[in-house]
Amino acid sequence: MQRRSLLLAAGASAVLTACGQDPAAGPNRPGVSRADVELLNEALAFEHVEAAFYAAAAARDERFAELAAQEAEHVAALTRAVRDAGGRPVGGADVALRLPARDAVPALALRIEERRAAASLDLVSRLGNPGLLAAGLALHAVEARHVIALRELAGVALAPTEAFGAPARGALEEVRTWLA
Repeated sequence: MQRRSLLLAAGASAVLTACGQDPAAGPNRPGVSRADVELLNEALAFEHVEAAFYAAAAARDERFAELAAQEAEHVAALTRAVRDAGGRPVGGADVALRLPARDAVPALALRIEERRAAASLDLVSRLGNPGLLAAGLALHAVEARHVIALRELAGVALAPTEAFGAPARGALEEVRTWLA
């Protein structure tokens, strides 16, 4: 990944973290609904899978180390956001990931990030709290940057093939099947 992409991703991650540390983001914060907390947990579950994938990928290929660190930051920030919103964060599932051959990992990572970006579009379309919406958009921006960086790494054209991204529900289950 290029340094500029990593710095931009870190900045968006900081926005998400800051939202979770907002003193108004606690259980008494008006406008944080149970549905919002469920959506945060949905995002957290996906981030757990991504973090596990990138940790395993980084163990085989150092090019994935920075993505692994960013996904771990996402897990920590979303965990705090769920707690600060009065919810109970979901944990990561203990599953053995099946990674393809080393040269096929970039293509799989790209597929995962494309599905994650689509899932985050779905998430932000359903969030009700403006502060959480801003954090969700910041997370989506980082996931989109990951897609761009991984397209380059996988040798795929950088320009998207569609004019608008489409939200996707059920993307986490789809990704889990790829890694089982």
